Amino acid sequence: MIELVRQLSETAGPSGREGAVLRRIEDHLLAAGVPVRSSPLSSLHVVDEAGGATRLLLVAAVDEPGLILSPPDSRGYSRAHRLGNLPAQAYAGRRIRTLTGASGLVVSVEAATSRRGRPPTILVDLGADATALEPAEGAFAVLDEAFAGEAEAWTGKALADRVGVAILLQMAAAGIGLSAGCSYAFLVQGQLGLRALNPTLRALAPSRLILIRGAREAEAVDASGSAIVRGKGPVLLVRHGPAVSDPRLTAIAEQAAGETGLPLQRAILLADPHVSRGGEAGLGRVPALLLAYPVGNAEGARQSVSPSDIEQLAPLLGTLANTVAASASLD
Repeated sequence: MIELVRQLSETAGPSGREGAVLRRIEDHLLAAGVPVRSSPLSSLHVVDEAGGATRLLLVAAVDEPGLILSPPDSRGYSRAHRLGNLPAQAYAGRRIRTLTGASGLVVSVEAATSRRGRPPTILVDLGADATALEPAEGAFAVLDEAFAGEAEAWTGKALADRVGVAILLQMAAAGIGLSAGCSYAFLVQGQLGLRALNPTLRALAPSRLILIRGAREAEAVDASGSAIVRGKGPVLLVRHGPAVSDPRLTAIAEQAAGETGLPLQRAILLADPHVSRGGEAGLGRVPALLLAYPVGNAEGARQSVSPSDIEQLAPLLGTLANTVAASASLD
C-alpha cells in the first residue's frame, strides 16, 4: 500500500489536468487484468463485465489542489490563481512544479481584497525556467513535495484524496465485490465540487454509494464537539456538509466495525469545500455513506495521515462493500 500511495502522491494531477494520475490508475488495473471504462468527463469506472446492475458504487476523487500560472513578466515572475480548496497562505514559500517540469518558488502571497472581492495574489518566481512555461500544460502547477513514509505517519501532498484512491485501486484490482454488483469510480475535478459525480451516477445508476476521502482534523467533530484525531481509526461521517449519510448504510458500517473489532470514529463534517451545489445534488439523489481517514497538516501544505488508520479502513471497507452489495434488504 505504501508504495502505491507514494506513486499517487508524487504524481501531478490538478483539477482539470488529471491525465497522469488517471494513466497510473489505468495501468495498475490493466496490469491486474481488470478492464477500465472512461466516463464523458474522463473519470474512470470499473464495473462487472457480466453486465449486472450496480448495487453499490465506491467513489474517490483523483485530483489535487493546484495553480494556474499567467505568462511570466520580465523578471520571471508569474501570477498564480488557485485551483481547489487549499488556502493561498499554504503555498507561501513552497516550491511548485508545472506539468511540463518547470520549477518555481512562491515568493509572496498577498491577502485578498475583500472590498472588491478580488482573490489573494500569489506570485511565483520561475527563474530560468520561465522560458519553458508553455501556454497549455505548462500553465498548470502543483506543489513540489516528496512523499515520506514513516512508521507513525505518512506525509506528502494530495493525501486527502490519493490515499482513498489507493485503497479503492487495490480493492478494484483484486475484484472485491464486482461479481456481487459493486462498481468503482475514480472521479476527476473533485476539487471543483464533485461535479463529475452526476455524469457517473447517470452512467452507472447505482442503488447506493460510498464516498472515500480524507477529513482534516479541524473539519470534523464528534458528538461531544471534540475534533477527530489521527491514529484512532477511520471516521464515519454521519453528516457531510449538507448531506446526511444513509441510516441503513450507517448501521451496516457500525455493525461491520463491531464484528471485526475495528475502531470507528463517528463525526460530523462541519463544512466540506469539496462539495458544490452540483455535488450536493448528486449525493442527494442516491443513498450515500461517507467514510474518511483523519488528515493533519505536517508542515505548511504537506499533509499527514496515520498508517494505522489506513490499515484499519481497508478491511472495513472490503467487508462493508461485500455486505452491502450482497444485501437484498437494501434494494
